[in-house]
Amino acid sequence: MTCKFSILNISNDFKEEFVVCGLGNSKNKGKVAVALLSALSCSGNGTLATSVPNKDSGIVGNVLTTSLGVGLGGGLGVAGTLLIQKLLCKNSSGKDNLENKDLVNKVALPEVDKETGVIKLNSVKNIRYLGWKMKDKNGNLINDKAFIRSGNTNNLTPEDLAALKKLGVKTVIDLRMNDEICGFLSAKRKTPMDKFCNDPDVTYYGLGIPVTTSSFKNFNEMYCEYCAALGYDTQANSWNKQIGSSPMYFGPNQIWAIFDVIANAPEDGKILFHCSHGKDRTGILSALLLSIAGIDVNIVAKNFVDCYNQNGNNVAKDFTGVVMTQFISDLANTWGGVESYLTKCCGISPETMKKVRQRLNPKM
Repeated sequence: MTCKFSILNISNDFKEEFVVCGLGNSKNKGKVAVALLSALSCSGNGTLATSVPNKDSGIVGNVLTTSLGVGLGGGLGVAGTLLIQKLLCKNSSGKDNLENKDLVNKVALPEVDKETGVIKLNSVKNIRYLGWKMKDKNGNLINDKAFIRSGNTNNLTPEDLAALKKLGVKTVIDLRMNDEICGFLSAKRKTPMDKFCNDPDVTYYGLGIPVTTSSFKNFNEMYCEYCAALGYDTQANSWNKQIGSSPMYFGPNQIWAIFDVIANAPEDGKILFHCSHGKDRTGILSALLLSIAGIDVNIVAKNFVDCYNQNGNNVAKDFTGVVMTQFISDLANTWGGVESYLTKCCGISPETMKKVRQRLNPKM
């Protein structure tokens, strides 16, 4: 089922078009529309109230949200998770599409550093293949060209955008919140900044992980922020059990949606994911993916440090490795492993987990 709706923020007359993919089933009952919360950046300032047309059977209900959460109204028929794909400024011009494809044919494949997997492009920072030359715990090389991680792609030149498409990028997951993507709550910017939003050949998803700062002063600040992003309340010393019931704790729902996107992305295409600088939120998702691919925690932590140092603050560089080691270890101690966290806390199905893992490590 594919549904479509619009977001209208009354304060600045901002409007966006979305597509809702994959309404949940009985196993997902009780979850909320995760990306609706991302679209409002957890502020509750916007108003969502629109008919949701089913492309096959007409109007099936309404989607409403308030500062207290999300409700599914009208005869929607399913109380499940909604996965939102942004369709922002989609380019539908046949002429432009031909010009884009022509440029892809003309540009050369970007150079890749043989030691680090860094992709040498001028208009995007901290961009590299995920898991470059890594081996799992059984000594098997993983598929280190399945994913690309990077800083934001706001400033991609047409040539660099074409080069990434020539590499095979077909799916882009933006881990920033909506106000970062297009400034709709603060800067009154009415168009998204990410260049992939406008591209007709790439499917773009805005699924923000709720890390609220990147200027960490010590180990505890960074560790607590990372845990909170995945649903842990460090003050109460407990995991939020009502996943998605509050905008403050919608991280596990976002992780569910991200893994669902990855599992259902075109098999012949690469997946690029990014945040603002390619270090914190991108680092968290990278760590989760590498962990379920069988990469040792110390290698995951070293990779996190290497990528963080490309665009991190001087203070945080001193403790990032310890934070990531502790972060993964605590997930394992609490849930029995990273994969158990993903299945038990985030509600990711074994089938989805298998599909995601096999992208990185087909031998597992």
